[in-house]
Amino acid sequence: MGLLSTLFNTFVFGSEAEAAINKLTKWEQEHFASTGYRYDRQTGKSIITFRYTTYKNDAGSAVDLSRIPLPFAESQEKRGIASRLKDWVNPQPKPSLPALIAQYRSDVSKEIQTYRVNVKKLDNLDGTLKRDSFFEEIDRLFCNKLKMLYNELVFCKFDALGEPNYFYEMHGKLTSLCKGMQSLNTYFSDYMYALSRLEYENNKQDLERIQISVKAMSDAVDAVKSGS
Repeated sequence: MGLLSTLFNTFVFGSEAEAAINKLTKWEQEHFASTGYRYDRQTGKSIITFRYTTYKNDAGSAVDLSRIPLPFAESQEKRGIASRLKDWVNPQPKPSLPALIAQYRSDVSKEIQTYRVNVKKLDNLDGTLKRDSFFEEIDRLFCNKLKMLYNELVFCKFDALGEPNYFYEMHGKLTSLCKGMQSLNTYFSDYMYALSRLEYENNKQDLERIQISVKAMSDAVDAVKSGS
């Protein structure tokens, strides 16, 4: 992905990320129905149906995720009497798989929106500054995170998320991907700020620090690719 255009090809910064985002959106629409409503039989009031309650697998079968217990939710139920009394006095909503998926989705959506804001800020930078190759590397790494997320979702065995080992494996992978996006957004924003204010010595040091951190992320990605 580049910032410059040639006679035959025009490269738009962020376009590859948008393509990956569209792919994720399409996957979500195919496997999770939009939020709907049902009605309480006793009161007649409408109740919002959680979008991530039912997962439609590739075979077209529906998997009720609300019936799959979370491993850490089960461990909470085994707590002592004091903890149970505390919950009785101040009850908290019981964690559920649909709610956890919704939280993942919200966290990823936040990072995607932040990235889009950063891309717009980059477009407003001076032409010389925004051609810094560092931004291309940030874009490459962010796209890599999106593609990895897509692959994890495509191959995720949602009906097996009640198994502790598999649940914690997926939980760790998705959490790590989201944190990686968050770090990249921070580097993106901080680098733009420091690059546009090089007259200050502290900003020069910040550039070096950010470059070292991003290079470490790049090396890790390249190591995985070369080993696969």
